[in-house]
Amino acid sequence: MQNSNANPPPWRHEVADRPFVHLQRCRASLAQWRVFHAVIDCGSFASAANRLGLTQPGVSYSIAKLENQYGVRLFKLDGRKAVVTCAGLQLLEQSRRLLLAAIELEEFAVVLARMNLAGCTDQGELL
Repeated sequence: MQNSNANPPPWRHEVADRPFVHLQRCRASLAQWRVFHAVIDCGSFASAANRLGLTQPGVSYSIAKLENQYGVRLFKLDGRKAVVTCAGLQLLEQSRRLLLAAIELEEFAVVLARMNLAGCTDQGELL
């Protein structure tokens, strides 16, 4: 079995060397990834739109934007049914981790606010 850390992808070095510079290149928003997951969960753009409180054209636009940004088809349409493609399946787990991390970050920020730690100094001391 090959060590996965032996040859990390080139983008990993860049991220480690300059941790926030890469964020300027993030092309997809969390909202777009939420739409992606809703379409997979619901099986159609219309059902996803209903679940998210969006219009069906709005869902279609979000998916089209993701597909154009990354140059991959995420869904095949079979009548009114949206079938996730192989590329979409490949992105599913990573995007799920992204959304879970965003939820954890928001929950942590709420906890900090409740503990009144928003006024910490750079050294982590309360003001």
